[in-house]
Amino acid sequence: MKQTIITILLALAAVAAQAQEPFFCTDSAVVRGRIVDYSPVMGFQNLTVQVTDIFTGELKTATAEIREDGTFEKRLLLHHPILNWFYTSEIHISKQQVPFYLCPGDTLDITICFHDGDVPDCRYRGGHSAEVARLLKVRNDYLSLQKLCRFFEGDIEAYNHFADSLYTTWQRIIGAIADAHHFTSFERRLAECDMAAVFGTAYLSYFSQIQDKMAQDDPAAPYTAGNAMMERLSLPEIYPLLRRLPNND
Repeated sequence: MKQTIITILLALAAVAAQAQEPFFCTDSAVVRGRIVDYSPVMGFQNLTVQVTDIFTGELKTATAEIREDGTFEKRLLLHHPILNWFYTSEIHISKQQVPFYLCPGDTLDITICFHDGDVPDCRYRGGHSAEVARLLKVRNDYLSLQKLCRFFEGDIEAYNHFADSLYTTWQRIIGAIADAHHFTSFERRLAECDMAAVFGTAYLSYFSQIQDKMAQDDPAAPYTAGNAMMERLSLPEIYPLLRRLPNND
């Protein structure tokens, strides 16, 4: 299923890239930073970021060690622009995340001031993060969206109807957030694309669950490897919601 999902996403990306600047561009990028008034007693000695390789589906973890003076530096290999977070704790991953927007070839400098909130105060120089500074101050939690898709109980037709309504709802939520925080047009588009990327992954997780059930040696399982479901899962028309995503962006 993972290979099927990757193939479908790459096919959609290839169509969207026609007559546009290429989205996929492999190059390294550097993130340098300084944490104001840093001390090891703050409870962390490094910053960690997880970057997904869209071509393989592999999730890679990169760690930046923090020096005594609060500075750090990390080089990342990117295949496309990313909207991402450094986090200070693997246990409490939702807390004190350092947001950034990074493109292949960027050199980004961040000055970070931690406080009691989830999103620290950050000043960006170089790279492209400063262009979306208002967006980076907003913490969007898509965990509920992912759970609703992954654990949906029902057939494929019912799921596609449900997912269509869910995506429409999240479009409205992102629009309201963009209005409230006075996003620029680019920040609004990036926020919409970020949500759509998360939604696309969540949406496809339901079909991954079907494959998992087919792998069960259980006569009561709803689908088995011996029926026509495997062939059906390879048909693009079974994934209509992917065409609603902003592939042109």
